[in-house]
Amino acid sequence: MTTTGTLSAHESVALSMHADGASEQAIREATGLTEAELSDLIADKVPPSKTPTAA
Repeated sequence: MTTTGTLSAHESVALSMHADGASEQAIREATGLTEAELSDLIADKVPPSKTPTAA
């Protein structure tokens, strides 16, 4: 994973696939990222989902 704040093409594809609901396995196969690289990328670049609270 790049550390300069600029995403590589593989990282951009991975994030796009993640946003579209692709499985982590499919993302890794398509991008060549390792499980650790993908996990780190998602943790660093994807904001936590906000679960609505019951009123």
